[in-house]
Amino acid sequence: MIWGIGSYLFKPKSHLENEQLPLYLYDNDKLNDLQILTSHSTYKFFIKQQLTRFSLDERNFFKDINKPKFKIFNREENLQKLADSLIDKRKSYFKHLSKEKSFNAIDQYILPIIKSNQTTNFYIFFPPRSLYHKLSEDPKYTLMRKDLVLKLSPYKNVRIYGFDTVKEITHNLNNYFDSSHYHPKFDNYILESIANNNHQLTVKNIDAYINKIIEQIRNYKVNSNGRVFKAISKEKKSGSNFIAKADPQ
Repeated sequence: MIWGIGSYLFKPKSHLENEQLPLYLYDNDKLNDLQILTSHSTYKFFIKQQLTRFSLDERNFFKDINKPKFKIFNREENLQKLADSLIDKRKSYFKHLSKEKSFNAIDQYILPIIKSNQTTNFYIFFPPRSLYHKLSEDPKYTLMRKDLVLKLSPYKNVRIYGFDTVKEITHNLNNYFDSSHYHPKFDNYILESIANNNHQLTVKNIDAYINKIIEQIRNYKVNSNGRVFKAISKEKKSGSNFIAKADPQ
């Protein structure tokens, strides 16, 4: 089983208590799939997305360039605001970088599945979210990686991989549809890496791995004139394909 781990799993219980996994989408009855159309969660998510469309949100900078919205949001003053916000996010990240060592969500949601399926091989990975996205997360999620590795290390059927530090992907926002969802072509890179046992995280290397994430965030250069976002606009307008390359800044 290949299992990608995201920070959503470690959000407070209140974030999940009113949500139910739509297991009916995975059975053989196609008619009951229509329940998704009347789901409270579906409408809540829809309203939230519609409100986002009219705000100065970074997700609006990754839209189809042929749509008017992209042209409206990719203006000089908006690019400036977004660049400034990235600088502010980095300051906030290091201000709130905690030393929390244990995460109950691992014991509550992950360990029970591993323990009850010890004849199944689990390939758990941290996907290559953009560095910009990491600055938007609670910094304690960075440290969560160590707790996961330590708690799962006794299980021989588990291997853990990390792609947070592959800067050829994570430092280039042109590789993303928004701040976190990378182009599907990188799934091939992830699968090949797992097959070749590259980027594996262990008790021996997890500290160095986390330090590398923090150091990349610390050294991620952002010009106040918003060049990082102008690069997105320029490449997309030129019809460039998604290319895995380091940000020239």
